Parts: sequence; C-alpha cells; structure tokens
Amino acid sequence: MKKVIRIIGPLCGVILFAACAESPTEPPKPEPEWAYEGQWGTWGKGNGEFELLSGVAVGPDGNVYVVDTFNCRVQYFTPTGKFLGKWGSGGFEPCQFLLPEAVAAASSGNVYVADTQNNRIKYYTSDGTFLDTWGSAGSGEGQFDQPYGVAVAANGNVYVADFHNARVQFFTPKGSFLGKWGSSGTGDGQFDEPTDVGFAPDGTVFVADPDNDRVQYFTPTGSFLGKWGKNGDGNGEFD
Repeated sequence: MKKVIRIIGPLCGVILFAACAESPTEPPKPEPEWAYEGQWGTWGKGNGEFELLSGVAVGPDGNVYVVDTFNCRVQYFTPTGKFLGKWGSGGFEPCQFLLPEAVAAASSGNVYVADTQNNRIKYYTSDGTFLDTWGSAGSGEGQFDQPYGVAVAANGNVYVADFHNARVQFFTPKGSFLGKWGSSGTGDGQFDEPTDVGFAPDGTVFVADPDNDRVQYFTPTGSFLGKWGKNGDGNGEFD
C-alpha cells in the first residue's frame, strides 16, 4: 500500500499542476428556449382534418400549406391554424392528386405540389387556382418515378427528389427541364431513394438520402460538396 501511495502522490501533483496552468474556460452557452404555442388538426375528412400529413410549407405571407395525403388534397391555414381553404381530390385529371407527398411555396406566392403517384409536379396560385402541371412516369429527363420531395430556390427554380430514380431534377418555375444529378448507390452524389430536398440561404442544396442514413449537400447545379450521417441512434446518426 505504501508503494501505491508513493506512486500516485507525485502523479496527482503533476495533474493538479497542469490543471492549474490551464487557461480558464468560458461557461457553456445556454440552449435556446422553446415554448409550445399550439396545434391544430384531427383525423378525418373535414376542413382542418387530415388523413396522413406528408408535407408542410410556409408561404411568403406566413400562411401554412399542408399536404393531406390520403385525402388527396392541400389545405392551407393562417400561422395560428385558422382554416383558409383547400383544393384537390383523388384522381388522374390535371387538377387532381393521387397520394401527394410534398408541397413548397415560392417567393412569388405560387405553390408547388408533388403529385407522387401520378408522377408529376403541379403548381397553383396561393389560394389554390390551378396553373399547370408537368411530368410523367419514366426515367427520362423531366419524368419521375414517384417524386417525393419538392423545393423552390430563391431564383424560383424547382427541385424535385425523384425517389425510385435515385436522383434530383431541377426545372424553371414553369417546368422546363434544366438538369439532374444522382444515381443509385452509396457513393458521393449517389442516392438510395431520396425523399426530400431543401435550401440554405446561400443556395446550397441539401438532400435527404434516407436508406443510406445520411444527408448530402450540393451546389445548385449538383456538384457534390459534402455529407454527414450513418446508421445508428447517436447524435448525428440516422435510422
């Protein structure tokens, strides 16, 4: 025991001396405070009711647009949830939906909807007046195999996560094809069924690559910039 004490004693002295010599550290910054404000919606088919909410977007005026997937419609509300209107029904006609999955609002006020099972993108005025549609089933330019995510860049161009085609395509605000990137796989710039797309203020494009358990990000024309994430339940991991 005496030998142990003699060995540990000097070591503790070195550790204490080193600790005293370190510069003082800044106190941790407080976490942001979040406060619950409210909610709206119940299960059903009436105004303000939903059957599977798959996408939400906020317009430039603050109104909230919600994709009500199984009801094949879009509903929109004030920022505090007061019902304002709705549009859409189930079907194959240009102004109908078949299990829509995503919605995006442009700075112009136009609203873009991914009509997923009809393999097309539709866009409307802010109050739901139908403007136009583009897309069809397939793997060619401007075709889709279940568009799951849609987002609008600051310049108005529309980006679409093309789920089973494992790619992102982008278009002018009226649907003219501009470009695409991605293929099926696990490498940089490849995807395994991408589901969503979004933008940073500087124009960087972020893509949810769920079956690869990661997020990848790109320039607006699709040049690979980086990625993060792996499978797991730890910080920065995904399942």
